[in-house]
Amino acid sequence: MRYQAAVVLALILFWGYPHLTYGGPAGKAARSNEEAKTRVEVRHFSFPADYPLGSLHMMGNEKDGTEADDRSIGPAKGAVSLTVPPGQTILLDLNPRCLELPERLKNIHTAGINRLKMRYLSMDDNDHSHCDRALQALPEFKDLISLDVARSDATDKGLSGFKSLPSVKHLLAYGADLDGSIFKETQKLRNLESLFLSLSPIKSENFKYLSALPHLTELQLSHLNLEDKDLIFLSQCRQIKQLYMFGNPKITDKSLPVFKQLTPLEELDIRGCGISLPGVLTLKNLKLTKLLLPVKRYRPNEIEELQKAFPKTLVCYRGEGVAKDDQIFFAPLK
Repeated sequence: MRYQAAVVLALILFWGYPHLTYGGPAGKAARSNEEAKTRVEVRHFSFPADYPLGSLHMMGNEKDGTEADDRSIGPAKGAVSLTVPPGQTILLDLNPRCLELPERLKNIHTAGINRLKMRYLSMDDNDHSHCDRALQALPEFKDLISLDVARSDATDKGLSGFKSLPSVKHLLAYGADLDGSIFKETQKLRNLESLFLSLSPIKSENFKYLSALPHLTELQLSHLNLEDKDLIFLSQCRQIKQLYMFGNPKITDKSLPVFKQLTPLEELDIRGCGISLPGVLTLKNLKLTKLLLPVKRYRPNEIEELQKAFPKTLVCYRGEGVAKDDQIFFAPLK
């Protein structure tokens, strides 16, 4: 009995951690994502042997993943076998060299890669199409649940292959070169749960297509120069739980009726918006867990009003002025 217990313990310890080997033969395709949720699996990848396409990481299965649970595994180079515990996903972070020569993405073994990170900002106009050319390989990543093209030259045209991947739930495209025309074919994007579009040149007429995404629960629309009329589509997004509107000063109290219709809303960021304190107080019936307020100097009686209106909400507010460290750092040289 002691021997059997020791064997079981050894197997648990062995399978509980990632194992990476290089040089072995490329194996069969990875099991489905559903199986991966309940059992340990070994995934086999085949990358070019003479140069790394990027790096491999293991991350949790929640939302877009976080830096905290990001574990670096090693370079995406040669034959790789990786043990993946339940609830974990594999991220391929492509390097700039690969994006400059996107043909290197052809004929690689993509099954079992759940997240793809492709960030590239060109230094001149001749490089502007690199990211879009690399995105041509997107339809090959059948197990993808998350695509990260934030701070890149990716365009709506380059993301056309995204529509053939119904398993994708998270799109990080803040700071990308998107105008939003990709969302016109919402029928093919119906599984999207989180969408980060901050700092992208989204055209106002394309926001209406987002209301047809039935599973969209997290939406980031910061620094898009939005106006009240641009938020009408939100009244049809009754499933939104997290809404980030930071840095849109033209959003005023006129948008409050739209916010009030978002009854599942848990987190709301209206920093940098033109919403008044009396307007904020009218949102007290929402069951918010976190509320980030416009930056201003709040008087003690105003803070008291906020605490009474939102007793179970983490209310974040910040006074005007400059932090002491910033004052020192940016002070004139003497």
